[in-house]
Amino acid sequence: MSEALTKQLEASLAEQYRRVVCDIVRGKTVDREKVEALLVAAGRTPAELEADVAKEKRRLELIEKVLTEASLSKEAAKLHSELEQLREAYRNKKEEYERRILETNRRLRRVSYSLTESRQALQELLALFPELNQQ
Repeated sequence: MSEALTKQLEASLAEQYRRVVCDIVRGKTVDREKVEALLVAAGRTPAELEADVAKEKRRLELIEKVLTEASLSKEAAKLHSELEQLREAYRNKKEEYERRILETNRRLRRVSYSLTESRQALQELLALFPELNQQ
């Protein structure tokens, strides 16, 4: 009977200790005297309490990071998709740009050729009819 009671007392002390650690991590105000009494009863030192508080803080930070992984993965996938859309839009615009440059260059060559022919025709006309030079 006393062994069972001892185990219950140890479990109760361990639970109270865990609760105090969690309360400290959450920034709750804890009664210093009660904490000191709990440390004595649980056979813990203030340094161990401090280490357990730091460990609990780190555990909660890690859990938070793990929980954000799914949303971060979703965001990363969305950004990859957006980048691919932008790349595709860029390729399309680049193709259109290159096509328009080629077409404009072709038109410019045709106009330049026609302009050269027109100038040559004027020169020939002036050579055939010198009196036009005076006009």
